[in-house]
Amino acid sequence: LYAKQDSFGAKAWGSFAAEAGIADTALFGRCARDTVTFGRIERGISAAARLGVGGTPTVLINGWMYSGLSPDSLDAEIERRTKKPRS
Repeated sequence: LYAKQDSFGAKAWGSFAAEAGIADTALFGRCARDTVTFGRIERGISAAARLGVGGTPTVLINGWMYSGLSPDSLDAEIERRTKKPRS
């Protein structure tokens, strides 16, 4: 869906599901049209704005913000930050 954002509204959600190999395209379409989660999404967007998050992926750990790191780089950074200093 990220790669096809320019098609939102121009084609049915079920079409996106079929292209992705999802068998129950009707369920996918109902889920995509469901507005129940909009409030939760809006609260997440507001929280991200308050924290200065500018995009995804962003990970917050113990007050440190990591944005745009690959999984391996994030793992290495977590390891570095959590390593106890040698006495």
